[in-house]
Amino acid sequence: MHKSTEAVGIDLGLDSFAALSNGEKIIKPKHLMLAEKMMKRKQRQLSRKKKGSRNRRKARFQLARLHAKVAFQREDWLHKESTKLAKGYSFIAVEKLRISNMLRNHTLAKAIGDAGWGMFLRMLPYKAVTAGGQVAEVDARDTSNRCSDCGHKQEMPLSKRVFECEVCGLVLDRDMNAAQNILKKATAGQAGSHAWGQGVRPLEQSIALAAVLDEPGTICGGAS
Repeated sequence: MHKSTEAVGIDLGLDSFAALSNGEKIIKPKHLMLAEKMMKRKQRQLSRKKKGSRNRRKARFQLARLHAKVAFQREDWLHKESTKLAKGYSFIAVEKLRISNMLRNHTLAKAIGDAGWGMFLRMLPYKAVTAGGQVAEVDARDTSNRCSDCGHKQEMPLSKRVFECEVCGLVLDRDMNAAQNILKKATAGQAGSHAWGQGVRPLEQSIALAAVLDEPGTICGGAS
């Protein structure tokens, strides 16, 4: 992917790792998904072993090795994907996610942790700066339930995966619609933009420093 002047919005998700405002999706590779499934299976097997037994110790060791392997594979893949984006786009818009707060949702905590959003959002800003680009974070509010074409706001439960605008008739993948809204928020006020909303925060050298310091309250402070 060659460097361009194109701007892109990114919506992180659980069905696919990320949806881009240009219609692309980033899907985890099969080998990583299979390894994560194997890890969950090993975890269930360990829980059934008798406490203090030799078999339990052996199973715990095998699980620890698998955890390390999956963590390495995930980090390697995130490095590659964040590098592609940083080199491919001059302006990248992302949601300002309070991942530590999201992890309090026990239903989604495991999936969010496995997704590696926090690690990805720590990698992306400093790579973009190094490549001469820019990352901006925007308020995540209403990015999923607002039409990216006309701006109409409507109810969008998590179970609904396609956005169908009640006003203009737009039909679009839920995550793609959110990604376009993220980009619109980030480019609000620019020439030729029809964006709406506030809460845009440019992130250039300062966020690269925050990634090192791991300051709380920024996207760099999320969980990995």
